[in-house]
Amino acid sequence: MGIFSKIPWLSTRSLENPKNAITGASIRDGEFAFQLSKEAKMVNYDNAMRVSSLFAAQKVITECFASLQTGVFKTVDSRGNVEEVLDHPVQRLFSSSPSDLYNAFTFKETSKRNCILKGASFSRIYFDKDSLQPSEFEILDNKKVKIKVGKRNRKLYYEYDDLSRRLQPYEVLHVPAFTKDGYTGIGLIDYAAETIALAIKSRQFATKYFASGGTLSGFIKHKDKISPQAKNNLLKSLNKGSDGAMGFGLLEEDMDYVKAASTLQEADLNTINSALHADIARFLGVPLHMIQDLDRATNNNIEQQSIDWVMYFFRPWIKRWETEINNKCFLDQEKRQGYFFRFNLDSLLRGDTRARGEFYKTMVSIRAMSPNEVRLHERMNTYEGGDVYENPFTSNNDESQKQESNNEK
Repeated sequence: MGIFSKIPWLSTRSLENPKNAITGASIRDGEFAFQLSKEAKMVNYDNAMRVSSLFAAQKVITECFASLQTGVFKTVDSRGNVEEVLDHPVQRLFSSSPSDLYNAFTFKETSKRNCILKGASFSRIYFDKDSLQPSEFEILDNKKVKIKVGKRNRKLYYEYDDLSRRLQPYEVLHVPAFTKDGYTGIGLIDYAAETIALAIKSRQFATKYFASGGTLSGFIKHKDKISPQAKNNLLKSLNKGSDGAMGFGLLEEDMDYVKAASTLQEADLNTINSALHADIARFLGVPLHMIQDLDRATNNNIEQQSIDWVMYFFRPWIKRWETEINNKCFLDQEKRQGYFFRFNLDSLLRGDTRARGEFYKTMVSIRAMSPNEVRLHERMNTYEGGDVYENPFTSNNDESQKQESNNEK
């Protein structure tokens, strides 16, 4: 029997269905492997995207990711100063044209969606024959990709159904989501299948309820056995509601009406849907106000939640992508020269106009930014003389004092 059989809550029966025994292969490393429900097994990419909260959450993530400015930079001295390299091919691939099939925004948006929902993003990298630098990206179908690990060199290889050869590690831009082994990604559709299935079923319940005219059918209860003729007479006597729904019927021969199911109010669908939306938002790491759930939102906490979201959710994702791009998209010589790729998160951290104004005022006053750098951050053209690092408040006072001293003389 084993020691676990003596502990009630560690029985060898499935907690979801006590009639089913848990096999030995279902318990690994002290973890319970629960069987998915029939509905959860039917969850796939297409029907999951029909859940409004999931669609809204992934839309926020993918579009914010795709809209971020990107750039290739080069470290120019030992102090860490950098300069932007505008003519590098990687700059073009991520900012305008990664392929003839799609633009940069669509490429980043689709890749990010595959990553969070399907578990990983796979993009084939094509290289220029002369420069050996990346020249094109192609999004690969997750279903056709098989990750292999070499037995001798312990390196990753990729088999793709439409190709006759393996793709080498440097040929695939591979960004996994949550992973247990470091390279095989597990997507939201796998981990949140039960939650998504419940959201789908609750929507189907509401749809069927209203399709029946807003009234659920029931049963006619009779104390004795009813004859076929009496049954037909009873069915004919029932009134029909709107859209063919079963309405109120005239019951004969000492019969009782028994309601078959609950109403929408009794099912408490609003509470269930709110809980499901919050659950999906937690799975994706998106604040509720970003999926149009504003029940507990205020102007103050929305701004702070947005900043927290960028800091604690978005930034780790950005680091995943930057690390993979820096590893795969630059030549060894370029890496030694200090080339690197970077997403610009400033646009997501700007805050409101007043907060930005105070920030820029402080940065200019301590000579950390020049006026032209402020203007570039705000997508404004520079002006001559705006590259000087000075405190306009103190310098203006100094000039005024000098002018007053000259006047006195």
